Amino acid sequence: MFYGSVVFRFIGTLVRWIVFFISNVILNKKILSFKEVWNGPKSNDSINFASYEFSNILLGMFSLFVFILLTLYVF
Repeated sequence: MFYGSVVFRFIGTLVRWIVFFISNVILNKKILSFKEVWNGPKSNDSINFASYEFSNILLGMFSLFVFILLTLYVF
């Protein structure tokens, strides 16, 4: 197992949760827990689950990359 993917997935899920939290507060919808965002939508299809995890990993990689670039640009 590649442990970097777990870190990237955590960061991606955290970013996704923050976006969902802000949008749900503004739109007055049910606020999702971090665990609900981590586990993803309820589905028996393994391809949907794998694509959801992969999108979180990519989002985490992109977010970390942007954060590092902004940090290097500021300092």
